[in-house]
Amino acid sequence: MQVELNDFEKSMGMAIAKNRYTNARGAGVHNKQISNEKELEPDIEGAMSELAMCKLLNIYPTDVFNFDLRSAKNKTDNGDLIYNNFCIDVKATKYKSGRLIATQKNSAIDYLCLMTGNRGSYFFAGAMHSKNFYTESRWGRHPKLYRDCYAASQEELTPPETFLKKVA
Repeated sequence: MQVELNDFEKSMGMAIAKNRYTNARGAGVHNKQISNEKELEPDIEGAMSELAMCKLLNIYPTDVFNFDLRSAKNKTDNGDLIYNNFCIDVKATKYKSGRLIATQKNSAIDYLCLMTGNRGSYFFAGAMHSKNFYTESRWGRHPKLYRDCYAASQEELTPPETFLKKVA
């Protein structure tokens, strides 16, 4: 499922990303990115992909506008958005065949969703329930990644249409 942000939504995404970046670095929190991208890039793609998921679900991005520092470790991260009482964590990659990855378990999350694309043009590749994602068999060093993480291929994800029916 393709989602395109308009120019206003992209500028909002950029503003959100810069605010998140400044708040986190100012508090001494560093991104646990797995890729070799520029430092601000994960915040940009995170904010824009979250806005894209909100657009796809037709919900106001209330949680995307929350600039509080969040931490799964400290149990202050309840995901990127809430939809029909499900806590959803949106993950993004610029790689069309990219995997759903996470560097740590977040027990507050119900579903993880994968968006592929960048800078406001995304494809919703699918989702996985957290109980199926945060498993011992998914943890480790995966091909082309230089750090241990949880990972799932796109073929393992629940297709977008099926996921949308489940959470409706």
